[in-house]
Amino acid sequence: MAALNFVAADDGLEDDPKLLTLARLLKVSRPMAFWFVMRWQRLILDRGNHVSGSLPRNYTADDIAAYLEFKGGARRLIEAMKMQGYLSFKKGRGFFYPAWDDTTTGRYAHRREEDRIWHEDKRKQQRRSSAVRPSSDVVRQSADTSADGLTTSSRQPTGRKEESSGERPPDPPPAGGASLADTRWDWLERAAPTPQNRSACKRVLEAMTTEDWALVQRAYGLLHDPGASISRKNRRVLSWPTDLFLAKQGFLRFRPPARPTRTPVTRSPIPPEPDPLVELGKPQEWREAWLADPINKGRLPPWYSASDHQNGTSGCPPPAQPPVAPRGSK
Repeated sequence: MAALNFVAADDGLEDDPKLLTLARLLKVSRPMAFWFVMRWQRLILDRGNHVSGSLPRNYTADDIAAYLEFKGGARRLIEAMKMQGYLSFKKGRGFFYPAWDDTTTGRYAHRREEDRIWHEDKRKQQRRSSAVRPSSDVVRQSADTSADGLTTSSRQPTGRKEESSGERPPDPPPAGGASLADTRWDWLERAAPTPQNRSACKRVLEAMTTEDWALVQRAYGLLHDPGASISRKNRRVLSWPTDLFLAKQGFLRFRPPARPTRTPVTRSPIPPEPDPLVELGKPQEWREAWLADPINKGRLPPWYSASDHQNGTSGCPPPAQPPVAPRGSK
């Protein structure tokens, strides 16, 4: 952002123990460590996001060391600034300034962004107001018509002219999409761990359907639910910046799983056991056929029970048993 080039040092930064420790870790003087911190803030304003205090994801440690004009190894510079809280890195986001909102430069950047959004909204309202304001040709035409006597009203033509040339109509109410985007962004800024790029997020939120917004709320709501089970990959997606999360539609990963439809199990009915009373009522021919069947050889006929046969009350001869061969015979 070319117009946003204000970099200011915090009060007492030169005497901050963290800055002195940074100079000792890098083996440089205190003014040189102070220069590294100021150049790091300037790099965020020139090439990064001035609202969230982060760099694009394609920036590497060597790029930061080159911009800060550090003569040593890039890894040593990054690790030292990480230890003192001036720099951090998160996968999916890149390098960023952890306490950006607490710095003078970060507060100024936020104020400039809020002023820009306020002026942009004001210009939109003025454009909407000018679109509904009656033009001078319409006012002149209504005055000419009343002067020619084509109207049946009892009021004088001067009254018609004064009425038509009065104050302009009030501004129309703001569109529902703008207020909806503001409401959704307010919720997202509180719930998301990495809010970033407010204007881009508002454009996506304004055109988002109700179903997709419900998925966004469900996704970020899992972070605040102690009993929620989130996989490591989904947790990394939730740590993305909000503009990346919405642009890549990462909320679609958090759709509730569809429950499988269970078909009822149909069990075949168990065939009832034969009733001896029913079997006794069958004709004699069926009994003879049953006894003649070789499959039923040695089986107890179904028309009387085993207990009747043992007591001798069945009235039927016992079934023929197969002969048992004596031991030792082949």
